[in-house]
Amino acid sequence: MPKSKIVIGIPTYGRAYHLTSSANGLGASANGLADPTENFDIAVPYEEVSLPLSSLLSKRKVVYKTPLQ
Repeated sequence: MPKSKIVIGIPTYGRAYHLTSSANGLGASANGLADPTENFDIAVPYEEVSLPLSSLLSKRKVVYKTPLQ
């Protein structure tokens, strides 16, 4: 496989980061993760979407009938 076809990256998993300056271009440095509950104008952090869904799924039950019932 040619080197130009290999993609290597860092998975960020939809996280938000605080930048060290107002420069937000490619290669901009960050000094840490943003607060997951911080409000954003466009994007909703993954934690705000996944926590309510996971609490609903953990309470879900399936009822089924066996041939002996």
